[in-house]
Amino acid sequence: MSAPFQPGDVVVCVDDRDCLNIRRGAVYRVAEVRCGYDIVSGESGAYGVVLAGVKTDPGYDTWHPIRFRKIDDEVSEDFREQMRSLGKRTPVLNPARHSRERVG
Repeated sequence: MSAPFQPGDVVVCVDDRDCLNIRRGAVYRVAEVRCGYDIVSGESGAYGVVLAGVKTDPGYDTWHPIRFRKIDDEVSEDFREQMRSLGKRTPVLNPARHSRERVG
């Protein structure tokens, strides 16, 4: 199994549940990739990432890669904003009202 990220990769956080030092939608740079032990799955040989300028939460050495998605370093700010908005709830129209409307 190869590491999902390489040092220098730019990633966006997609999962900040139970984390103090990362925020969903924020963009980070991978400083280091380490092989170690996954305390959640108990899997040996799991990979973790160290983010440039970001401390890990107390008791942890790395961030689990599943919390991030790789993005291209050359993307525009508009694209980054679209990435940040993914998963945000949007108002839903009343489907019952629209299903009863007649056309014509």
